Amino acid sequence: KKPCQDPTNINCENYDPCYGKIVTADFTIRQWDGWYIDPKAMQPEDCDTILLHGIRLHPKINVPTNVFWKIGTDDRIFTEGELKMLFSEYINNPGNIDPNNPNYYKPIPITLTVKTPGWQKCVAPKDTVLQHTRNLVFVSAKRPNPILGKFVGISDFDNKEREIEIVQYSIDSIVSPYSARTAFINFPNLDNKDSIILRAYPTLILKSFKYLWTDGGYTYVYDNMTNTEPYDGLNMFKIRTDHVEGEQDYIKIEYRYVTKQNQYKEYTFSGRRKN
Repeated sequence: KKPCQDPTNINCENYDPCYGKIVTADFTIRQWDGWYIDPKAMQPEDCDTILLHGIRLHPKINVPTNVFWKIGTDDRIFTEGELKMLFSEYINNPGNIDPNNPNYYKPIPITLTVKTPGWQKCVAPKDTVLQHTRNLVFVSAKRPNPILGKFVGISDFDNKEREIEIVQYSIDSIVSPYSARTAFINFPNLDNKDSIILRAYPTLILKSFKYLWTDGGYTYVYDNMTNTEPYDGLNMFKIRTDHVEGEQDYIKIEYRYVTKQNQYKEYTFSGRRKN
């Protein structure tokens, strides 16, 4: 009989109780909007620059441990394994805007201390108490929306540099999330159209400063607001942005363009913001 060789299986001869165990005080910061999160939904990525007012913190350590969170100047110590917090009061105070960079609020240091007193002997004595600090930064209303504006880049479809533009507008005299539209102008392969439209609620689809996602399925776009018969449009896209200090913003857009005949094509555009 072939011997069992699986370090994760307690019944195997090479079982290792420390296999794959991560001992670290590092943690993730994710945007949290203050309501229930569907575990099956696409989640915000780890990012310490947050667009809205709430965050979720989660330690990366995966051995039994005690965690202690210290948030800014707050005297309290939090011991939740996953900590959710809203900072509405903080961002409503103009005095918290960074005077040296009014596009952002003053950084808030977050420190996680983990204590793992020799669990299963997987933790070296020097690692029984670890500590790590990250700075949380909220984006102010003065900071331009990272996905809007003009970008110059290359699509995998035509492999030539072009200028594209992303704009948002309202189809109603009363601006509301339900009347919001996003237009993608001069994207490649639009069947001789100059733009494609996404019916979207921008306040609901921004997942973090670096990541945005929406998926309308595989059907054409039908506008319930104006009750217009289907028109070709963009009903799926992923956007990632990166801001390098002193340089231009970079953007990568994966999108699916769907026609009235339910035919769709997927493309990627990579570019940089046009100053």
